[in-house]
Amino acid sequence: MNNVTELIELATKNGLDTSVLEAIGFDNVEGFPNYQRHNISGLYRNKNTHRVLKPNAKGQVRLIANSAEGKKVKWVMQAKAS
Repeated sequence: MNNVTELIELATKNGLDTSVLEAIGFDNVEGFPNYQRHNISGLYRNKNTHRVLKPNAKGQVRLIANSAEGKKVKWVMQAKAS
């Protein structure tokens, strides 16, 4: 396990803001402006609140975007914060 993953796991477990990891690298998710994906650990977070998304029983997280065409939903696999 690398240090970035350990930091994200610790922050997530303690309900802390992960904005400290901003400099390490979160990329915006194309087509979903309210979400970012960490480019090392693969965890998804809300861009505004910086909260890491919690996966469902299948290990997936749901991304939602509202547009002129309507509501767009996409399920993606969340990396494990192990």
